[in-house]
Amino acid sequence: GVYLFHGENDALLYVGKAKNLATRVLSHFADARARREQELSRLVRRIEWIETAGEFGALVTELRLIKERRPLLNRRLRGAEGYWTIRLGRDTDQPLATVVAFDPAGDPAGSHGLFRARADAVRALEGLQREHGLCTKVLGLERAEGSCLGFQLGRCRGACVGKEPVVLHALRVRMALAGLKRRDWPFPGRIGIRERDWRGIEEIHVFDRWCYQGMAAGAVELSELQRRTARFDPDLYRLLVGFLERPVYGAELLTLDKP
Repeated sequence: GVYLFHGENDALLYVGKAKNLATRVLSHFADARARREQELSRLVRRIEWIETAGEFGALVTELRLIKERRPLLNRRLRGAEGYWTIRLGRDTDQPLATVVAFDPAGDPAGSHGLFRARADAVRALEGLQREHGLCTKVLGLERAEGSCLGFQLGRCRGACVGKEPVVLHALRVRMALAGLKRRDWPFPGRIGIRERDWRGIEEIHVFDRWCYQGMAAGAVELSELQRRTARFDPDLYRLLVGFLERPVYGAELLTLDKP
């Protein structure tokens, strides 16, 4: 489940998750030498907890509570509007790479990477350009006349002067950025991650096109969630991708909408 530490005037100090709530909460106060634990021991006035049916539910609940309630001692998590991405546009047959603010409603096929700062996205793009010998002029990153600087230094294969075929350079650009591309939704519709605890209590966490729609405890609640719209959240996206690659013990993947 998830635990919440409150301080004076019931201010929310910290949110954490645990497989065993009692053991994890007590561990915060067991090491008097740790600076953060000393601070918590001094500030905490009330402890609240939320039990979940499994580990995946605890991960989702912790992440959402931190974003919604902004505890004073947790690292701040951003919404989708706080991220940057590399977008591939087109100029005739050539892709143009630009660093733009991430748009959760945008075309996922054109977005590559989710970065917390614009500078991080720029560095990633520059690194891929150097590693793969891409042309900065053809990519739209350089405006000089004639060949690009990279070609003069032997780092570009000559797409800017016609030495490398346009089609080949465009293919290499897409291959270089392929590892950063946001994944396509691999299911025909909504999915659910179902967990049951030792008491038989069941929770189903519902996702649609990487967006979290909410938690349901039965068929009626599932039907209600179907009408709910949700925004793309980069952190929940990473959480679900991680689950699909390495499922959490005891959690079951359900396909809710059949083709």
